[in-house]
Order: sequence, then structure tokens, then C-alpha cells
Amino acid sequence: VAAGASGVQMGTAFVQCPSSAANEEYKKRLFSKDATTQITASVSGRSARGLHNLWATLVDVPPSDSSSALLYQNNFLRKPKVPPYPVAYHLGKQLHEAATTGPKREHGFGAHWAGANVRGIRKMDASELIRVVAEELDQALRADK
Repeated sequence: VAAGASGVQMGTAFVQCPSSAANEEYKKRLFSKDATTQITASVSGRSARGLHNLWATLVDVPPSDSSSALLYQNNFLRKPKVPPYPVAYHLGKQLHEAATTGPKREHGFGAHWAGANVRGIRKMDASELIRVVAEELDQALRADK
């Protein structure tokens, strides 16, 4: 409000709520001290912001080590072309399911959507979150007058 916003999207704030159907690994990653986000279309076929994870490392970000970088430069390795939505999203969900049920239980392929202010989320249930945000908005609006 103080910065001139007329609205917000707060999905990430609610993912962490106990009543959320999000898996526990996703919720845990939201509070990770190294949680960073990036915008990608490779997970779903549409641009969206999500937590940087193994998917991002392997698919979205070119390798930094010299041997792999050389392979990229010589076109031996290329970022794959992303199928359109919903094909890419369904494929990504299948990859995540296979990885999480496999022997290593790898959760780094999930579509863990998260807003730019992921570090600003708080652990609380949905009703408490709504109450607190409403109070904070009220305080901000009164301070703005």
C-alpha cells in the first residue's frame, strides 16, 4: 500500500498453512534459508515464478563447469524446447511423481510455485493469516492518511 500497490497475490502465503494440500517437502522448502525464486516456463509451458530447485538447475540454467559449458557452446547439449501448456505441466507432474516415489525420494522436480517475497511468509493457519494481514492492511492505510 505504501509503495502504491492496489492489490496483491498471496498464494504463497497460504501454501504453508496446515490446511493446505501442498506436500510437506514443498512447505519445508518455502522456509528454507536458501529459498530463492525464478520465473520459468519450462515447468508448465507458461511463465510462472517458482522456487529454484533441481529442475531449474538441470533444465533452466546452463551449467557453470567448463566441460559442460563447452558442450552447450558446441550445441551438444541444449535447453529442451518446452511443449505448450498443459502438455508440459502434465509431463512435469509425472516426472515429479516418479522422482518422489523412487528410491531417492527426490523432490527437486516439483512445480513449487512461490512469489517473489517468499521469505516474507509466516507459519500460521489460514484464518490467523487472514486476520493478521487484515490488521496490517488496516494499520498501513491509517498510517498513509
